[in-house]
Amino acid sequence: MANRNNNKIEEYLDFYKVGDKINFRIKSKNDITNVLENESEKEAYLLAISALNDEFINKLKHLSLLSNKPTKSNINLGLNKLLDIESKRTQQGFYALWYFLSKTSEKKIQSKSKSANKNIVKLFKLMKEVNSKATFKAEVKKFWKTYA
Repeated sequence: MANRNNNKIEEYLDFYKVGDKINFRIKSKNDITNVLENESEKEAYLLAISALNDEFINKLKHLSLLSNKPTKSNINLGLNKLLDIESKRTQQGFYALWYFLSKTSEKKIQSKSKSANKNIVKLFKLMKEVNSKATFKAEVKKFWKTYA
C-alpha cells in the first residue's frame, strides 16, 4: 500500500505543460526551508526522511536493477534507462519519478519491476511530447491503478 502521506503529493509537487513537454517542480521551496528551520516540525521531518527511504528509494532499487548483480555500475545504468536519459540526471527526472511512484505499492513494483520499468520509461517519453496536461495525468493515473 502506498504511504498515505503520498496522497498529498500534489500539495508539494506540481507539473505543467510548456510547448509539447511536461515539466515538474516543487511548488514552494520556501516552505521546505521553513519546515527545516522549525524545531517543532523536527519529528515530522524525520518521519518524512524515513518514508522517503521506505517508499521511494526502495522502489527505485527494484526498478534500477537490470541484472542479478547489484553493482554500482549496473544500478547507475538501470537508473539512466529508467529516467530515459543518456547522460546528466536532473531534479526534473527525480521529481517525475517521485510523482509516478507516489501512489504505488512497493510489493507491486518489486513483483512487476520489468513492466513497471517499461511503463515509467513510456511516461518519460510522453513527457517529451504530449498533447495536453490532462492526457499526461490520465496516463499517470493508469500507472497508479496498475501498481497500487
